[in-house]
Order: sequence, then structure tokens, then C-alpha cells
Amino acid sequence: MCVSCHLYFLDRKHSEPLCVIFFEGSMFSRDWTFSMPKAITGLPGSCVVIPCSFDFKTSQPKNTGDEPLTRLRSLWITRKGEYVFHTGQSNVLDNFKGRTQLLGNPDEQNCTLEIDNVQPHDNGPFCFRAERGNDKYRFNHTMTLHLEKFIMLFIF
Repeated sequence: MCVSCHLYFLDRKHSEPLCVIFFEGSMFSRDWTFSMPKAITGLPGSCVVIPCSFDFKTSQPKNTGDEPLTRLRSLWITRKGEYVFHTGQSNVLDNFKGRTQLLGNPDEQNCTLEIDNVQPHDNGPFCFRAERGNDKYRFNHTMTLHLEKFIMLFIF
């Protein structure tokens, strides 16, 4: 099951206790949509891929040539705001370092994440965050990871 949420532009910084939206400035469009599964199931030690995409109803700002347009950066965080995926590995939680990678291309509105060697503590919830310069957007939809138990079969 895939759940979608809508992100609307706010003129002022906005925060709430859970995984919600943070805004500063006015760089992005007024209406974004975001999609990822509500939950993923995996096996301990395996990898999981969390499909994720976003779209905006109107266009993003274009480079006018006056100053370079900062590239969109995709981040994955916990409910507490700790990094599960960040381009700077030193920012990532120790128990996720070297085990997460962004498979999607943010320039193509793809924020798909891979978690390798899944562990019981990797259950989430996780949240996607987009940044461009000083603008920070945290989507109000979270994803949890459920682990199945291994089943050992012996064939004689």
C-alpha cells in the first residue's frame, strides 16, 4: 500500500513534534506531492529498497544566470531528526554508517533509499527530507520497516 501526502508552502518556519514540515524562505513551488510505502518488510541481514518519489505542481526556480542554483539534496532521517542517510557519512547515525545509499536521483524527483544488512533496530520510522541551500523540507509521512524471522529449512 502506498500513501501520498501533499506539501504546501508556508512563509514562516513551521515545526511540530513528529516528522513534519520545516520551511524557511520561498524557494520551492507551492504544492508538492510525495509518495512512499507506509511499511516495508525485510529479512535480517538482507537489503531493503524503499521506493520514494516526489513531484511539484509548478516548476522549481530556474537559474537566471545571476547566481548558481543550489542542487536539491535528499536526506533520510529518524523521527528524532537523526540522519539515516546523508551525503556526509560523518553525519549519519553510527548504526547506519556504510549501510544506506540513495538509489534515486533527486534531480529526477526520485528519493529511493537502500538499507543494506538490515538489523532489528532498523525499524524506523523514517522520514524523507529535502534541502536546497537554507530551505529545508521534512515531509509529514513516515515509513516503518518490519523484519520477518528467518525460517531454516533442511532438505535431505
